[in-house]
Amino acid sequence: MQKKRMVFISVLLVFALGSSLWAAGATEQKQQEAWPSRPVTLIVPYAAGGGTDVVARLIADDLQREYGMPFNVVNRDGGGGVVGHNAISTAEPDGYTIGLATFSLTTYKWFGSSNVTYENFTPIALFNIDSTAILVNEKSPYQNLGQLIDAIRANPNTLKMATPMGAGHHLAFSNLLDKLDIDPNTVTTVPVTGGAVIIQELAANGVDIGPSTLPESVGMIQAGKVRPLATLSKERSSAFPDVPTVKEAVGIELIGGTWRGLVAPKNMDKEIVDKLSASIKRIYDSSSFQDVMNKRGYGLTYLNSQDFYSFMKDMHEANGIILKKIGLIK
Repeated sequence: MQKKRMVFISVLLVFALGSSLWAAGATEQKQQEAWPSRPVTLIVPYAAGGGTDVVARLIADDLQREYGMPFNVVNRDGGGGVVGHNAISTAEPDGYTIGLATFSLTTYKWFGSSNVTYENFTPIALFNIDSTAILVNEKSPYQNLGQLIDAIRANPNTLKMATPMGAGHHLAFSNLLDKLDIDPNTVTTVPVTGGAVIIQELAANGVDIGPSTLPESVGMIQAGKVRPLATLSKERSSAFPDVPTVKEAVGIELIGGTWRGLVAPKNMDKEIVDKLSASIKRIYDSSSFQDVMNKRGYGLTYLNSQDFYSFMKDMHEANGIILKKIGLIK
């Protein structure tokens, strides 16, 4: 009997020791796998070399330095950003696939090009808004935005604007006219493929108006080919301090243009979201990031995860309204 009791106690001790070792091993494994424990993919929904790609690589480099783990930028171009945005939204929400969301995300559902919306993502942080600038040819008779607006009122259907149909700058300028009680359709839209073509058309005097960004047009501005009248921003750009805001020019406070922010697939772990959001804020506040963004003319605006979600929601709804008014959707 005594012998059986000793065997039983020995079995219990072995079991307890095994359990302790298993628990210690599980704890150690969990610590080893603390995010990020392997390379992270950062998807860019556009081709390499563009503005979104440039900003993404700045962010990726800083994140890599902070976490000591590769943040690999992968360009998934196609469908005006649809392919890349879809790739981000359908990835596993484990923190190892993140990406940049852009203005286009707030238009896909309205155009019917994709059902993906802000609701399919975990927002991390917004860090960039490139405000729309209203530009004219340097020889244009319109010296300020007020004169241009007066001309649009007085001469409906005579002025021409170059812009990609339904893109950020098109909707921003249309929204400005709508806020000023002017039918946006009284300006004839000349469809083009992108920002570079807008400036080319404007410099060649092929159109009267070119809504774009100041960074995209800086070469032609410095060459004396085009002239910025105002920006749809809250404050003047530090890189272009002589260009007034729309509020200064015509009394309407309105923000419009393109934007970029870091997102992840829906339902990503809050702990990872909080870490990334804090990291983006630290990067955003750093003098190195601010200097590079300012030198390139990119607009600096930070919103945390919750505010970024509200921002995308509001823009999604506003774009639906203006797209209907200009007749691009029913």
